Amino acid sequence: MLSGLDKPMIFSEIMAKSGKLYAKCFKYFIVWAVLIAAMNMVDKLYAPIPAGLASNHLGIMLGNLSFVVLATMFLGSILTSGMVVQLYHTIHDKELNVKDNITTALHRGVLVFVISLLAAVIAIVLMSVMSLIPVVGQSLSFVIMAYFFVLFFAWAPLTMTQEANIGKSFIMSFKLVRGQWWPTFGIIFMVAIVMVGIDILVSLALGGFNTVAGGQINGGALIANFIITALLTPWAYGVVLLQIENLKLWQTRRDALEDAIK
Repeated sequence: MLSGLDKPMIFSEIMAKSGKLYAKCFKYFIVWAVLIAAMNMVDKLYAPIPAGLASNHLGIMLGNLSFVVLATMFLGSILTSGMVVQLYHTIHDKELNVKDNITTALHRGVLVFVISLLAAVIAIVLMSVMSLIPVVGQSLSFVIMAYFFVLFFAWAPLTMTQEANIGKSFIMSFKLVRGQWWPTFGIIFMVAIVMVGIDILVSLALGGFNTVAGGQINGGALIANFIITALLTPWAYGVVLLQIENLKLWQTRRDALEDAIK
């Protein structure tokens, strides 16, 4: 196991350990990362964000979950599961051969696809509700979406790395996030800012933010996005996994305190 995972970590410690994790298993996860980046490129080329997502009509929004979107989501779930399982085993110093890695990715990836689909449908429904009801209702929907967003980022990796079904891993994620929502949200938000920020800056430097716009393909931005995704996605999931380990340590302390009070 990576050193220092025997007590809760502060933000700077998680960042430092994510760098060590990245360097330690770069050669193991880079293949998965490249495949994920390739899938992301296919998604940008053939399944751009549909205009219907800006619509207030729930049926149109759900209808835009096209075959290409679902196919890339399915393959992306399997590829991400393979990479995350490799990262998880590296964190815990467990051996994982290629065959077991692929087998686990296929098995857990199907479950993660179901979770991703549920998350997408819930997000679309909440977006539809937000557009139809008054400000108070919109604020409530936004809070629910934000809370579920954090739960998802614990839920999916737990499903990938634990021998647990969707329901059990959801309960685990709910218990882990309890009392640690803001720190978890902050870490996820920081990771998103880093990835999106670098992508935007590089894309703008190459002549445009959108890799596909108006039927025209910005080849330089598309290639840059591919490289950035391949290099940063493993780091991002490494940070999330380390935060999950952190949440487990906090839960152990919380349970011990509750038992002492009893």
